Amino acid sequence: MKQVLDAYLKRPAMGFIDGIDRQCVRQARAHLLPLMCTAAVGLLLFYRLGDLSLDPDEGRIIEWTNILLAENPTILGLFVSFVKNGGLVPLGEIVDYRQLYPGINIYLTALSFHVFGVSIWAARLPSAVIGLFAVPVFYATARRLLPAGMSPQIALLLFATSAPLLFLMRQARYTSTTVLMTLLLVLAYLAVLERKRFALIYLSIVSLLFFYTAYYVFCPVALGLVCHALAFTSASVRKRVAVLFCLLLLCITL
Repeated sequence: MKQVLDAYLKRPAMGFIDGIDRQCVRQARAHLLPLMCTAAVGLLLFYRLGDLSLDPDEGRIIEWTNILLAENPTILGLFVSFVKNGGLVPLGEIVDYRQLYPGINIYLTALSFHVFGVSIWAARLPSAVIGLFAVPVFYATARRLLPAGMSPQIALLLFATSAPLLFLMRQARYTSTTVLMTLLLVLAYLAVLERKRFALIYLSIVSLLFFYTAYYVFCPVALGLVCHALAFTSASVRKRVAVLFCLLLLCITL
């Protein structure tokens, strides 16, 4: 009788433990592919990073970075210039079509030059690091937007083998930063929809950084999110998102 009672008392505990074990195995399997993809992308991004020939756009960005570096010979001066110019790069007479370039990537490249010296490898390092960080952020975004199962993993594989990731994100250009900012903006928008704490502050910060990274990419992405909020969300969320983006655009234009 005692043995039967002991077996009866142990059964729920063993079932509970088995359930936890199965859940841990499922979580480990779900995170195995993202870890493998991140490691593989890291090898591809950093392999011979400074040995490949420069793209014409890279040469232009490195030229602007060297001018910014000459005007700000210290890291503190570079930070002051970033704050003073609002993330824009004053090109002056360098180009005819634009005097202020939305170039957070240029400031990051200048910072890399300060730390590692002026080289092609140092020019491409910020873009490669940001591109690597974009891989897990993309997976987190895919898990929020796509159905459960293999869909997020398939989307991650497509992203990890895409031409922008394998070629453009290892160059000294704004591609990595705009991709990462797009993903962060979508995650911030989802946080607003879920009414999470500090979601509006998070959305505001990401929007400002995205605008000064590439405003010509930020504006259509933000417009798409506003249209989604107006069409598919509740009245309170519509009002909140619309007012926030209007205030951001007003502050930016000032």
